Amino acid sequence: MTAPETGVAEPLARALIRIEWHTDEHDCENCGSSYAEGAVIHIEGREPIEMLPSAHCFDGTSYSEADVYTRIIEELGYRVAHEDRGNESDDYSDNSSIFGDDED
Repeated sequence: MTAPETGVAEPLARALIRIEWHTDEHDCENCGSSYAEGAVIHIEGREPIEMLPSAHCFDGTSYSEADVYTRIIEELGYRVAHEDRGNESDDYSDNSSIFGDDED
């Protein structure tokens, strides 16, 4: 359902959103194994949104959790802008305590 003045999907009040997570694997004697992730999004009152994974030697299709959640937000009529994290790192391998040096 689309609002005529904006062309944006109208949000559904308290609609149930169900996410079916899918994976796909492909094993090739020449290229090795590949793995892909994706989902089917079910929003109550709407057609399912298929973001199906497809693992291949080359040009497979995979969707991250961020891709799936972004698609849900957009389907509910919102725009999503992903900001650059700059110098932030996703590497949490530094095992130092967030509370400083804890010595027993």
